[in-house]
Amino acid sequence: MRTANCQALTRTRQHGAALLVMLLIMIIGAAYLVVSQLNRASGRIEADRKTTEALAMAKEALIGRAASDATRPGELPCPDVDNDGRLRNGIDFGRPGFPRGCTSFIGRLPWRTLGLPDLRDGNGERLWYALSMDFRAGDPVPLNSDTNGQITVRSSSGIIINDGTNASAAIAVVFAPGSVLTRQGAPLAQDRTCTVGVNCTADDICTSVPTTLTPKCNPVNYLDLFGTEDNADDFVAGSVANGFIAGEIRDPADLSNVLVNDRISVISHDDLFKVVERRVANEVRKVLTNYFTLCGNYPVPALFTNPVPAASFNSVAGKTEGLFPTGVALPTPWGGACGPGLPAWITNYNWHHVMYYTIATLPCAVCLTVINGSNPGNNKQAVIIMTGRAIVNSHPGPLADYLEAQNLSTGDTIFQAGSLSPIFNDLVVTIPP
Repeated sequence: MRTANCQALTRTRQHGAALLVMLLIMIIGAAYLVVSQLNRASGRIEADRKTTEALAMAKEALIGRAASDATRPGELPCPDVDNDGRLRNGIDFGRPGFPRGCTSFIGRLPWRTLGLPDLRDGNGERLWYALSMDFRAGDPVPLNSDTNGQITVRSSSGIIINDGTNASAAIAVVFAPGSVLTRQGAPLAQDRTCTVGVNCTADDICTSVPTTLTPKCNPVNYLDLFGTEDNADDFVAGSVANGFIAGEIRDPADLSNVLVNDRISVISHDDLFKVVERRVANEVRKVLTNYFTLCGNYPVPALFTNPVPAASFNSVAGKTEGLFPTGVALPTPWGGACGPGLPAWITNYNWHHVMYYTIATLPCAVCLTVINGSNPGNNKQAVIIMTGRAIVNSHPGPLADYLEAQNLSTGDTIFQAGSLSPIFNDLVVTIPP
């Protein structure tokens, strides 16, 4: 009897030990799954961070390049078509048969030309880039804040964010292509290879003619398709029917199937011109400061005339506010004793059409007053207003299509600075600042 009881107790203890072992295995398994999921989530977060940073750096560099251009502020570089990161005459631009200058308006981001590191997204892929034709470097089209982009961009749900047919059009788009997938309708996954000595160099520079014959330089192998929106195609300028779409988009019938994984960063009109306009205004301020230093006064404004292109832009004696006098300046002409005058691009690209100008009657104890902004006060001797594009109508037009809020109240020596908004886009620069 005692033996039977001992055997039963032993079996019970063995059973309990087995249960403990099974429980421990289950706990370890559950912990492994949790840790694995956390690691995967952490990996995705890190990849997203890298992609976000790369897109932001690219956008900032492109805008900086546009704002600092010496001869045509606002213009952007062509895309890089052969994956060397730089732009070369006869390859990326300047090729016979390409009258708009760029070999392609979609290609890789020219990171070397922009002075950037070799930017990669979270999947280790270089960034791609598309550009509105009127903004390409060297284009003769007048470029100022009245110039719209030409690219349509849709959200992942298909909603139009930037309409290529109107003022909301995107000026440029930077793409993070993400990992390889199979494009809609394609029999095989994207091919991102090249063969050294056959169609690329050891540095992965594509050597085929055209370069898109090398898979590594063909946007089809990086950028994705959804319905009629093909991120790998040259967009149709000024069309709402042919543009780009942002990912991520999954197949509704199979959510594990990713159809579009391109992440994009858009350079909008406001993104670009709020920086470029300040550069232009600062250039004008330098000229005016020099004029005053040499001659003790400021050039007299020109009469505001509607339409602006019909204006002479000549100073009118006695005027204290109006258009900037790019024609004949009073009391001393440009290029004389008061300094060399304005950069040629001011008039070449019609920046004087979107610039309002006012001066105080000197000497003044209470000069021009600027309210709001970073440095308000009543000590301003001259005020330059970059008018931006028309908010409601279009240019040319009456003064109400150029100035907003207090700035539209002429003759009272009070002006208003402020942040960009849907109802206010005047950029005010003063002397002194």
